[in-house]
Amino acid sequence: DNIIKKLSNPIIINDKEIFCTLSIGVSVYPIDGGDMPILLKRADMAMYLAKVNGKNRYEFFDIKILEILNREFDIEKGLRVAVDKNEIKMLYQPKIKVDTEEVIGFESLVRWNSKSLGIVSPSEFIPIAESSGLIIPIGKYIISESFRKCKELTLKTTKKFKMAINLSEVQIRDEDIVSFIAESLRICDLSAEYIEFEITESIIMKSAEKNINTLEKLKKLGVSLALDDYGSGYNSDRILLLISPKFIKIDMDIIRNIDSDPECKIVENIVNYAHERDMKLIAEGIETIDELKQVIKLKVDYLQGFLLAKPQYLPPRIQEDVIKLIQLLNEK
Repeated sequence: DNIIKKLSNPIIINDKEIFCTLSIGVSVYPIDGGDMPILLKRADMAMYLAKVNGKNRYEFFDIKILEILNREFDIEKGLRVAVDKNEIKMLYQPKIKVDTEEVIGFESLVRWNSKSLGIVSPSEFIPIAESSGLIIPIGKYIISESFRKCKELTLKTTKKFKMAINLSEVQIRDEDIVSFIAESLRICDLSAEYIEFEITESIIMKSAEKNINTLEKLKKLGVSLALDDYGSGYNSDRILLLISPKFIKIDMDIIRNIDSDPECKIVENIVNYAHERDMKLIAEGIETIDELKQVIKLKVDYLQGFLLAKPQYLPPRIQEDVIKLIQLLNEK
C-alpha cells in the first residue's frame, strides 16, 4: 500500500510531471514455492492478475491463478491446430425483416469443439486468439468458409441477402486483410454485395485513423459495414459520421433491459437517429416475446435472436415459423 501510494505522486523530469502506476504481484515463501525461480514465476503470475483486474494494485499468488493461466495456455495451444484438425465450425443465424417477415440475411458465427478440451465458448477463445495473434489465420478461415457458404446459398435462391461476418481490431490492423478479402471474393466468384462486415465501436476507436482507412478500402470493394454493439458507451455519433455504416446493431444489453422506460427511450432515439440518416436498425439478442413486441413497436428494421431462430450449421427453413410468431403477436 505504501509503495503504491508513494508512486501515485508525480515524478518531475525536465520540469514536467510524469505520472506512474504500478502493478505488483506477491508470492510467499514457502507456501507458494521453495526456491527463487518458482517464487518469481508465481509472483509474475500474480502481477498478471493485478493488471487484468485494473492495474495500479497488488495481488497475492493463488492456485486459481495457475489454473486460469494453464487453461489459457491449453486454449492457445489447441487453437494453433484447431483449423487443421477440422475442429472449427461455422453456424449461421438468420436475420428477419420486420415488415415483410422474410429472412434477409445471416450472421456467420464461429464455434470450436476441441478434441482435447471439448466445447470452448467463443467468449473464452476469441480474446485468447486475438491476444496471441491466432485470430489472423483463424479469421481468414472464417471469412473463407463464410464466403463459400454464401456462394452456395446464392446458387439456391434468386433473393438478395447479406452474410454478416465479424471483424476484430487485430484483423483490421492486418496489412493483408483487404487484399485477402478481395482475392477470396474472386476465388468464390462471389459478388461483394452479399457480404457485410460487423465491427464494434471500441474496435474503431483503437488506432482510429488507420482502422477507418481500412474500412474505407473495404467499402470500395463493395461490401457493406454494420456497426455492432451500438450504444455501448463510446462516441457513437462521431463513429457514424466517420464510417457511415448501412446497418446499426443495437447493443444486446440495451435490448435485454428494454422493458425499462429509459432503455425504451434509448432505442427510440437510436431508431429515429438512424432512420434520419438512411441507416437500418437491427435488434439482436431477442430472447423473449416481450422484447420482440417492444422492438417491433419501436420500428426497428430487422430482428435477430434465439426466440426467432438459433444459429444452425445450415440456414434453417424458418420463415413460416417467423410469420406465425409475428401473426400471433399481432393478434394479441
